[in-house]
Amino acid sequence: MRFHPVWLGAMLCLLGLACSSSPARSAEVPDSSGPKAFTLTVTPVWPYDNLPVSPLALAVFQQKIQRIVVLFQPGWSFDSVYGDYPGAEGILYAPLVSTLQKSKSGSLLEGPQDKPFSLSGLYTLDSRFASLKTGFYTNQLQINGGINDKFIAWSPQGTLAMGYWPSRLLPESALAHRYTLFDHYFVSAFGGTFLNFQFLVAGQAPVFLAAPSNLVAVPPDNQNLTVTDKPVSPDGLVVNSQASVNHPWPPGMTLLSSTLDLVPDQTSPTLGDALSAQGVTWAWYQTGWDTALKGQPLPGYSYTREPFQYYSSFADHTTAKALHLKDYQQFLSQAATNTLPQVCFVDPFPFKASALPSLLSIQKFMVNLVNKIQAMPSGASTLIVLTSADAGGHWDHAPPPSGDAWGPGTRVPLLMISPYVKKGWVEHRVFDASSLLKLIEQRWNIPPLNRRDANANNLLYAFAVN
Repeated sequence: MRFHPVWLGAMLCLLGLACSSSPARSAEVPDSSGPKAFTLTVTPVWPYDNLPVSPLALAVFQQKIQRIVVLFQPGWSFDSVYGDYPGAEGILYAPLVSTLQKSKSGSLLEGPQDKPFSLSGLYTLDSRFASLKTGFYTNQLQINGGINDKFIAWSPQGTLAMGYWPSRLLPESALAHRYTLFDHYFVSAFGGTFLNFQFLVAGQAPVFLAAPSNLVAVPPDNQNLTVTDKPVSPDGLVVNSQASVNHPWPPGMTLLSSTLDLVPDQTSPTLGDALSAQGVTWAWYQTGWDTALKGQPLPGYSYTREPFQYYSSFADHTTAKALHLKDYQQFLSQAATNTLPQVCFVDPFPFKASALPSLLSIQKFMVNLVNKIQAMPSGASTLIVLTSADAGGHWDHAPPPSGDAWGPGTRVPLLMISPYVKKGWVEHRVFDASSLLKLIEQRWNIPPLNRRDANANNLLYAFAVN
């Protein structure tokens, strides 16, 4: 008898065990050498099966879907916004060892907000919060081998990391009721948006072998319980936010400083290169891009959320940069005239946490944007994917699947929106952002960039075949 993953997870969680019957496995170092100064042991939720989808589902996808629009929003973990969603593996399934948070030294924290708590009793949906963001190494300490019991200990905002919103209060839950919600979708890499965007477009981290010493991280020291989470790993890989040698630059940067502190051009192939080679039209849209290029950035603008600007194919003064890296206002103009390219990546909120609006404002904005896309004459043939590039430092109980030295990291929500996906469906198979890369590759018959997307589970399980 084969148990459904969520039923199996529920039974194990009731016993106070991690949601897996598989033994812990040490992280495997990937082909592109990962940061070796710190390794992680991860307990998988249940193993990737990489089973092929039905030929009919693939045929429906390739025949009916003419455009894919990927919408990114600021990060919240799955439990923090869908923790009580009907039919999903939410907080109810969390094992006791995950909800009982510990200090850095391992002692039990016993305060009233040292376990999952509803934010609705203390805040309004219009509340804005200080940053909970964590870095590449810090996030691994929070996950703590898949137990997820040190989010408070390593969060800049302490117990706030354990807060969650009742899903019924959030505008996007209406989309989940109408389309497909993925409840085991994990970000590709530990840490924040920067590295996860890099894995989305290139399947690896940028290289910065000549990084100045002031940019180099000091990985976790188990003796002193300290970590210095700077942009570059000790072996020269960019794991946290650092601006590119290509414009736009942060204020105060000069040509001299760019040769020292800014990430040099990367030469590895990207998804953008592959799409262009296949004749597929595409663009990455970002709020504030045009004004930042003019040296007039919007308040709180982040210079590290346009992943393609790190690659020589899209360097300053190239035709490809002008053709593919665009401002969000151009996305709206093209949507209004039904002239969007075949693949669109849209980042409406490329801002630091201090400049972000409330979660309610963001979700209302995203629902309205989904409605605009669906209202296009080609709306029915447009597949919309709504997700986050990172979990925003928020706690989630689900152990990331065993991967490699990079991740996967914390679980986040993903919604797949189309007339051709299952309605009101919660998909329980395990995915990470490599699955999103694979989805785009499969639609236009593009070979995988590396073994991550080659081996990823297929998001097309969500497609209805009848």
